[in-house]
Amino acid sequence: MKIIPTLLLLIFLSIPIYSQNKNGIYDEQGRQIIPRGFVIITEDQVGDIYYTPEDYHRMVRMGANFQVIRLKLGKLGGYPGNDLQETYLLHLDSLIQMAKNAGIMTDFKMTVYGTKDFSWGDFWRNKEDQFNYLVNAWKLLAERYKDESYVFGYDLLNEPLKGDMDVSYTKMESDFLIPLILKIMDEIQQISPDKKLMYQPILVNDPDRKIYNPPFIDMKTPVKRKNIMYAPHIYEGNISKINDWIHKYQRDAAISGTPIFIGEWGPATYRSTDSSILNQHNFIEFYIATANIFDSLQFGTVKAWFTGTRFTGNSAQGPFTWSIFKDNQGVGTTERKYIVDIIARPYPQCIAGKINEFQFDFPTRTLHLNVIPDNSKGASKIFVPADRWYPDGFTVIAGETILSHNPLKNIGLEVFHSGNGDPSDFVWDPYNQQLIVLRWPEDGKDVHLRIEPGFLK
Repeated sequence: MKIIPTLLLLIFLSIPIYSQNKNGIYDEQGRQIIPRGFVIITEDQVGDIYYTPEDYHRMVRMGANFQVIRLKLGKLGGYPGNDLQETYLLHLDSLIQMAKNAGIMTDFKMTVYGTKDFSWGDFWRNKEDQFNYLVNAWKLLAERYKDESYVFGYDLLNEPLKGDMDVSYTKMESDFLIPLILKIMDEIQQISPDKKLMYQPILVNDPDRKIYNPPFIDMKTPVKRKNIMYAPHIYEGNISKINDWIHKYQRDAAISGTPIFIGEWGPATYRSTDSSILNQHNFIEFYIATANIFDSLQFGTVKAWFTGTRFTGNSAQGPFTWSIFKDNQGVGTTERKYIVDIIARPYPQCIAGKINEFQFDFPTRTLHLNVIPDNSKGASKIFVPADRWYPDGFTVIAGETILSHNPLKNIGLEVFHSGNGDPSDFVWDPYNQQLIVLRWPEDGKDVHLRIEPGFLK
C-alpha cells in the first residue's frame, strides 16, 4: 500500500487580483475562490480588542480564508470633530499582516459606531462637508493598502440609515445613497482600481421594521462601476423567511449585474440559548438551512463576530450577542458549538478551474463537489475539518481515485485505488485542516469529488 506523507509546510495560494464575474470570484490564475470567514472588531464597549497569530490560525482551522475588519469612522478622522489616530492605522496594519501570514484575505467595512457627535440626518444633509470627510478616510486607506495584495476590497458604508430625513426610502436610495457611493468608488478607483468595492442597502429605521421584512429597502438604482459587489447582511432566524431574503438580494444585485457577497450573517444568540439544548437545536436548524442556500449559490459569507462575550445587548428576550465564543475575553476560546460547527463545515476554498456545484450534507457528513479542473492554474484547497466533523477518519473519492485518512495513524492519506491520476497529487494538511489537490486526475473534464466519514481498512 502506497502512503502519501503528511504536508507539514504551509501552502499559500496568492490571490492578488480578482476578475468580475457574477457567478463567482476568480483569482488572476483563474482559480475560483469561495470567500468565507469572520468579522473582526477592533474594539467593543469595554475597550480595544487585540488578536494574535494563534487566533488567526484558529480561524483557518474553522475554514476562514477571509476576514472583514469593522472600521471606526471617527478614528480615521472621517467625521468633523474626530481626529485621525495613527495608532489605529498601526492596529489595522497588524491585523492585515497576521491574516496574510495565515493565508487570509482582508476586507474593510466602514462603520459609524462610536463616532463623536455623529448624526445620520446631519450626515445626509452634508453638514460641515461631511461627505468629503468620509471620502478622504477611504482615500487614506486606498493609498495605504493599494499595493497590498491581501487586501481584497472595501465595504463603503455599513447599514446606512436615513435618520430624521423627511424623504421616502426610495428617494434616499436614488438621491443620497447611490450618488455618495459612486463618488467614493470613483475616488478609490483612481488610486487602487483593482480592489473590490462593496455596497449595502439602506437599513430602515426601527419603527418601520414592522413594514419592511427584510428590514432593508429594495435597490432600484443601478450601480454602474467595475469591480463592485453587493454586500448585504442576513440576520433571519425563521427558516420560512430565509428564501425571501435571498430572492430580494438576488433582485437587488441583478439591477447592477453584480455578484452577491454576504457581509454578515446569522441572528444574535441569547444568553438563555447557551443553557438550553432545545434552543440550540433550533439555532442549528436555521443555521443549516441558511448555510445550504449559501453553498448552493456559491456565495461568499462572513460570520459575526470572532470575539468573546465581554458585553451583551439587551432586549425583551434578555441579553444577546453575535459573538461566537461564550467566555468574557476580548477574543474568546470557548466556542458556541451550536453556531461554530455549522460555520466550520467542509467546502472548496480555492479550485483550479470552475466549480459547477458543491454541497455538504449535514446528516451524513458528506461533501459533494463537482468541478471542471484546469491544472494549468495551480493547486486547489478544500477545507476538511477532520478534528470537528471527521474524528472517525474520512475517505476521499475523486473519480477513480480513492484515499482514506485514518486518525489513528500519522501517515496522511492511504491510497486504495489510484485511478487515472497520480494519488500523490492529493495531500492532507492536518495543521490547517485542508486537502490540497496539486493536480486533478481528469483535467478539463467534470470531476466529482466526495468526502465521507470513516476510513477504509
